[in-house]
Amino acid sequence: MATMPTMEAKWAHSRLRTIEFPEGGDADVEPCDMSELIYGSPEDGIEPTVPNDLVGIAERTEYEGVDTEKLSPDERRLLTRYRHWVISDRTRRYRFPDGTEVRSLTTKDARLMPYENQIAIFRAALHTDLAERLMLASFRSVQSGPAGNGSGTAEGDSAK
Repeated sequence: MATMPTMEAKWAHSRLRTIEFPEGGDADVEPCDMSELIYGSPEDGIEPTVPNDLVGIAERTEYEGVDTEKLSPDERRLLTRYRHWVISDRTRRYRFPDGTEVRSLTTKDARLMPYENQIAIFRAALHTDLAERLMLASFRSVQSGPAGNGSGTAEGDSAK
């Protein structure tokens, strides 16, 4: 009698995204459900894994979008630390242009990799392009219109 594969085994192959870098090398990244990493899932026995000091910036990045132009220097440092943490947590394999591979990364390793590679991994890990998150943040800051979505003039404004 053949055994039925579990959902875990059935979908294991599709969990990883391979990212190829322009200068050579690649990485396997496992995208995540950030809410699970931030809050855990008690019913499934999953503990939160985002470091406590990064939870605020993780929530903002996930649920509000982040407008980097409006961040204070401290918030920018937190966002950078958060990016390095996500990269180290979600990268399952990193291959350098010379063919050398590593199976796990530290936040220091993430900090040392080329910026373009960091952004590519960060985007893949969060499922959403950082540019889309920035656009979402700027869209939400538009205040005119009855829905607050820029669809019309705000009260007191004239439609010239």
